[in-house]
Amino acid sequence: MTGSTLTSSQLTDVLTMAWIELGPPAVAVELLHRTGDWLTTLDAAGFLDLDTHPDGTPRATLRWAEAIAAIDPNAPPGPLPADLPHARHHRGVLRIAAALASAVPVDLGATLGDMDRPTTAHVLAAISRSSQAHLEWLDPRLPDGRPSARWTYRDVGVLTDWPTAPDPPQDTELPLWPARIEEEAVARAAAARPAPLAGLPLSEHVAAVLEHLRPIAREFRYETLGMWGAPGVLSDGVDIDPDEASFTGPCPQPASGEERVWLRRHVDPQRRYLLLVPAGVDLHTVPFHRLTQAGVTTISTAPPEPDAPPIVAGTDLRNPTGGWTVVRIGDVLAQVTHLEDEVTGIYWIRADGQNVGVSIPTRPRQAVERLLSWPGVP
Repeated sequence: MTGSTLTSSQLTDVLTMAWIELGPPAVAVELLHRTGDWLTTLDAAGFLDLDTHPDGTPRATLRWAEAIAAIDPNAPPGPLPADLPHARHHRGVLRIAAALASAVPVDLGATLGDMDRPTTAHVLAAISRSSQAHLEWLDPRLPDGRPSARWTYRDVGVLTDWPTAPDPPQDTELPLWPARIEEEAVARAAAARPAPLAGLPLSEHVAAVLEHLRPIAREFRYETLGMWGAPGVLSDGVDIDPDEASFTGPCPQPASGEERVWLRRHVDPQRRYLLLVPAGVDLHTVPFHRLTQAGVTTISTAPPEPDAPPIVAGTDLRNPTGGWTVVRIGDVLAQVTHLEDEVTGIYWIRADGQNVGVSIPTRPRQAVERLLSWPGVP
């Protein structure tokens, strides 16, 4: 029977069932089926003969050599359509399938060089299924460690499986595009309303700006080797100072499980620190400049700096060193910077010129809400 009306799937089933004639070429047939309409094309051109044995077993013959000769660019016009739609990489699939069927040798260098990524993935899967890569050979040993002279194996699965078709797109718009539109709208609103008043509850505008601050880009992040030293003294020049009277910044009550710890740095003796340390955090094992990443809230104060630039109202959602914005708390401007994914820095200059900086282990909106709940801010 030549030139049947079977579909590609039906042809695949019939050819695969005729394993007595096909043997190893069954995977070659599967390769042709999965990479296009070669089977129906070859069937229509008369290269595929189907028959049935008296016992009902299907019989099939695919004339590989004739099919390969027909796709030669120098071949005279033959049974294949003159406008055969297959590109070079699809013609290569037929050549590799014929080689897997042990029918026609193939020039792998020339054939693989013309293949695209999806076709190459199918070829790799076909080669994997044509080999014994799915078997792990074992050499069992006798109880005393001597070879048993009995080799066995276990099936560990194919080395490369057939690729699956990607899920169709659910819509025609890129997923990030709506977020980009929203971000640009927030940026325009922030530019039109610099330094808005921040109070509890946060206004919708202030909350939106804080939620759109991008964290610091990875290439700008850094680590420090300065570690806590012996109890009471820090190896990078910081002393634990139990005298809270020297601290003039905000002194919020610790949350449940937190402990208040006061510090003084030798390198800047006038700067004081108040730490809100969660239970389970050992200050003697945490780098000083990674306290907030460990869950510690840090509040620092320092005397006025004559040359320090004033805080200027503005917003930069995408700054690579951390998106920032400026809000007004009472009569004071405070800069809020998204330092890392779960770290926010808030800085302001009090009316007396004192510099205050707060690092809170949470995102900007939650950090500002927590700051506004403290007494004596700003």
